[in-house]
Amino acid sequence: MIGVRNDLRQEAFVRALSGDRRCPIGVDVVRFLGQAMRSIASDARKAGNRRAAQAGCTELHFVSLTDDDTTGQVASPSPTPEAALIAEEAAALIKHAILHLFADDLVAQTIVEGDMEGMEAEEIRSLTGLDKTAYASARRLIRRRIDRAFPEGWKP
Repeated sequence: MIGVRNDLRQEAFVRALSGDRRCPIGVDVVRFLGQAMRSIASDARKAGNRRAAQAGCTELHFVSLTDDDTTGQVASPSPTPEAALIAEEAAALIKHAILHLFADDLVAQTIVEGDMEGMEAEEIRSLTGLDKTAYASARRLIRRRIDRAFPEGWKP
């Protein structure tokens, strides 16, 4: 799903920069791009439905198995383009706030960045040149500094 989201974002950028889509004055650029992504996804979904209909495919409907005559909707497992963009902005804000806590300690900042990128402990230790004990001490410092800065968790 991440690839699809990146493709949608890239297509929205291409269309905005080429002039195919114009951002109205007074509209937030992020909101404009989110709406453009939603529109592009909707157009692609409609085109896919048309192709399926032309190929003779039938539609699938969700049917309730309960006795009452109600039907339910299956929620899409992927977030909407707007939600994805908002989540990415929130993640960037959190990342910046956490990294700012370690502006004075390059080793701790490197460890935090490695964690954020999903690196293994061994990779981070080889990158920083720390042995297991020094790495554990640095992790303890990181945990304590984050706990002190955000005692009730992240609050924007």
